[in-house]
Amino acid sequence: MSLRYDKNYTFYNSGIKPWIIVLMGPVGVGKTTIRKYLVLSLRKRGIKARGSYIRLNHAFAYLFLLTVTKILHCKGPEPISTLGRYNPHIFVRLFPLWKYLMTLSLVIMYLIRVYLPYRILKRTVVIEDYLPVTACDLIWVATWFGIPLKSLLKELSMILRLLTKSSIRIVRLEASHETLIRRWSIRGSFERDKSYMSDNFAYIRFHEACTNVLLKSLSFNDIIILDTNNIRVSEVIKTICNLIRVNTRQE
Repeated sequence: MSLRYDKNYTFYNSGIKPWIIVLMGPVGVGKTTIRKYLVLSLRKRGIKARGSYIRLNHAFAYLFLLTVTKILHCKGPEPISTLGRYNPHIFVRLFPLWKYLMTLSLVIMYLIRVYLPYRILKRTVVIEDYLPVTACDLIWVATWFGIPLKSLLKELSMILRLLTKSSIRIVRLEASHETLIRRWSIRGSFERDKSYMSDNFAYIRFHEACTNVLLKSLSFNDIIILDTNNIRVSEVIKTICNLIRVNTRQE
């Protein structure tokens, strides 16, 4: 296991103050599994926690594109990539409407999956991908379809405003290409997991570069980086809990 983190990293949870723990990394790195067991581990430590996720194509936006693909008789694992392969011009024409539905859906998902449990119910939220990844996905999709990025300024600004920097701790999970390929073969296929219109590793490289720039511009400097090659899930969970210094005692 490779582990890098800032020696001055301070993350303390006494069970009183909730946090947002963001798990980031490529498809197959283990985000969903680690999210599930990290929530269970936090609960065993007496911390009120719940798991969640936020991605690009939610609710109304997803149903809209799914309906379009069915009308056009386009078959594929995910509506955006399906339209990208069969009829990209249709997506470009529908993009303004889809963008509106995407923004509306994203705000609703944020309120339900993050704001309500975190702000109102005072829960620690362990969330997969989250808003920085959503912003990068939006840029990736627009770039692939040849849509000017300046048309996304309003949406990107809204996404970034939803971030609550003071309460977020980010964990970036990494794995070698060989490990990812092996895990993809076990779970089925990368296509099913929203590989948007391109080579799998081109998508992964873009996301790594984009999120690095985005997080740096937002002054997210204290990021835990874990290499998940040849390591048990229980060891990853233990390492994360130790690094964020979860404490079951009241201050």
